[in-house]
Amino acid sequence: MAYRRTPRIQARLDAARDALVTAAVGRVAEGGWAAVTVTSVARDAQVATGTVYRHFDDKDALLAAAFRRAAGRELQVVADAAGGDDPPIERLAAALRVFAERALQGHRLAYALLAEPAGTAVEAERLAYRRGYRERFAAMLTDGIADGSIAPHDVEVVAAALVGACGEVLVGPVAATGADAGAADPLDATADRVDALVATCLRAVPTTSTSDELGAIA
Repeated sequence: MAYRRTPRIQARLDAARDALVTAAVGRVAEGGWAAVTVTSVARDAQVATGTVYRHFDDKDALLAAAFRRAAGRELQVVADAAGGDDPPIERLAAALRVFAERALQGHRLAYALLAEPAGTAVEAERLAYRRGYRERFAAMLTDGIADGSIAPHDVEVVAAALVGACGEVLVGPVAATGADAGAADPLDATADRVDALVATCLRAVPTTSTSDELGAIA
């Protein structure tokens, strides 16, 4: 008869794995991917180093799990901001604003999620992460076409362009942290940068609103 884990044992294993992923995310948020080592994560999670390998095949698998945890949390926050019954263009503006604000406020983690080199496992997760944002933006654009507030257009192209714009606008500031930021830290201009990003993205959407109306939304 095959061995079957009891619910208590499975719960303990799940808790140990969760603690490891939480510790890895904490390391990334503080020092980027280079700060994540098997030894440091085990120490932070208060387990033996060998325990890490009972849950993950290797360090890359641990990094991928940490990316999924952190990126999934950010994506959910943006999805929540885009919920509700407001017009699609207003929900899109809210999603863009939350994405930008959280990136600039939590810049170390944002850089790790957006662009910091971390190996093939994380790169694969990063592609999925970007796809998640494209799908949510596309859904709001589709809703706008359906209710007549947004003109018909290639939703996939515009959604991809919005994701690309967010990445390009934000990656410089979030990368310029610590000693690299210098005296003229671009993070000091957070509010202006967020406003400019949201306004620019909304202008890329072929809405039936006037420019004044879009300005009020942004």
